[in-house]
Amino acid sequence: MAPPSTPDKFPSLYVLNYSLEPDMSSPNHRDHFDRMARIHVGKDSKQKSFEIHKGILCFYAGYFQRALNGSFVEAKKGEVTLATESPHTFDMFQYWLYTRRFLPDTGGQDTRQVHWTDLWVFGDAHEVPLLQNAVANQLVKRFADTWKFPTQYVGVVYAHTTANSKLRRLVIDLIGKTSSAESHLQPKHYNLYPQEALIDLLGITWRRERVRMTREDVRSMNVCDYHVHEDGVTCTAAVVVP
Repeated sequence: MAPPSTPDKFPSLYVLNYSLEPDMSSPNHRDHFDRMARIHVGKDSKQKSFEIHKGILCFYAGYFQRALNGSFVEAKKGEVTLATESPHTFDMFQYWLYTRRFLPDTGGQDTRQVHWTDLWVFGDAHEVPLLQNAVANQLVKRFADTWKFPTQYVGVVYAHTTANSKLRRLVIDLIGKTSSAESHLQPKHYNLYPQEALIDLLGITWRRERVRMTREDVRSMNVCDYHVHEDGVTCTAAVVVP
């Protein structure tokens, strides 16, 4: 079963007030709250282990559906090692799994956007489309509120995504459609933006018919255009950030 990409799908016994306490009186209460899986994240002294309900992991993430089922060693042991992932990113992922909310961040505005972007990249690598779409919604809302994206992170986005990535398109559209071409030709951007990003930005900002988007234009964007969906699936209505 493909992991969900729209917010109308829930694991068994998902409590709508986000408490996620299973109804133990239900005969199906064990559907997604049965066995625990242990996920080891990071390596050496920085490795951290997490225990998460296997059913929740498999419901949301295609990667874990395959890793924790069938004849794989990971499935038999109920353990998966993600040596190249960040424990902090996985901690944020675990919080989202059980709440569909983002872990409160004590950093500044730029730090939050960076951490959300890390979550999108994690979701892309482990096939968690609903998480990716939630991040897209949050990035648009934050951009509309603060009117900036941490430009120093554009290079990281390009380093961890492919040319047809929805995250690349979202970041480039937010920056390029709200700014001028001249602002991206400043020397300070040469080391911040990879060549691909500069080409993509200039491709937008140099269009003759382009009209720069206002804050209200951003708020009224249909964010579903930047969502990750399986074939034939879209959001049931236009997704507009508040």
